[in-house]
Amino acid sequence: CLGDTLFLSATGAVTYTWDNGLGVGQNQDTTIAMDTMFVVTGTGIFNCIGTDTVNVTVNSLPTVIASNDTTVCSADTVFLSATGAVTYTWDNGLGVGQNHAALTSIDTMYIVTGTTLLGCSDLDTVQVTVLDVPLVTASADTTICNGDTVTIGATSLETVFTCANGLGLGQSHIVSPSTDTGYVVSVTDLNNCTGTDT
Repeated sequence: CLGDTLFLSATGAVTYTWDNGLGVGQNQDTTIAMDTMFVVTGTGIFNCIGTDTVNVTVNSLPTVIASNDTTVCSADTVFLSATGAVTYTWDNGLGVGQNHAALTSIDTMYIVTGTTLLGCSDLDTVQVTVLDVPLVTASADTTICNGDTVTIGATSLETVFTCANGLGLGQSHIVSPSTDTGYVVSVTDLNNCTGTDT
């Protein structure tokens, strides 16, 4: 593959001389960027000369293109994909496959290695930046008698509060449930990350 180190060797003589600038020696290593024929000339003990050739075909590397770098909220799933090769292997425990869904709580760089049918490989990366979700603290759990009302509320550095159970927007609400009920409050920050509490 392009960029690989090529190891050449010859046997059957006493001294060996290679063309293409390799020089003298039984064994040679080099890198090439195009298909190349190497000629080695071997000289025997009686100065008789023989030659042989090695034809080397250079296979191109794949152009692996991974997903764009992205930013997600903590606990969100990030979807990763790559194109340009035949098989794909991801690091960070994702393993083999063209597409993956990953869950990370910290900034993470994912590296994908793509390989062709001829075994040539290249890689690309995806940088995932993880944003913290906003903190919201709901009222303490409480017990009331049937028919009574109770005020529930929440505190947060954010300013827009949304309560489930049909309560809608607002930092506090007066409720009178007839059965045991859990109320969920959520806040969303400027990064569109959402934190919840009950």
